[in-house]
Amino acid sequence: MAVESAFNLGELFAKKAPLLSPILRDFITEGRSAAAVAYLQALRLRMQLRGELERFLMPFDAAVTLPATGEAPASLEQTGS
Repeated sequence: MAVESAFNLGELFAKKAPLLSPILRDFITEGRSAAAVAYLQALRLRMQLRGELERFLMPFDAAVTLPATGEAPASLEQTGS
């Protein structure tokens, strides 16, 4: 997610970084420093896991999941993980 954020928000980051939250700036910086090979390996793994999940869920008509892992963050600085 950090790499995609760095890619999509790169121009905004370059022009108006001081206006972004420290958390977002750090996240974009993390994405900009990611190695291309590691990112592509993660994309490949994601596709493999999607296929496995699809096969696992094939016999079911629906899946019920929890909407969140915990309570909402205390502030609007970030939306959680």
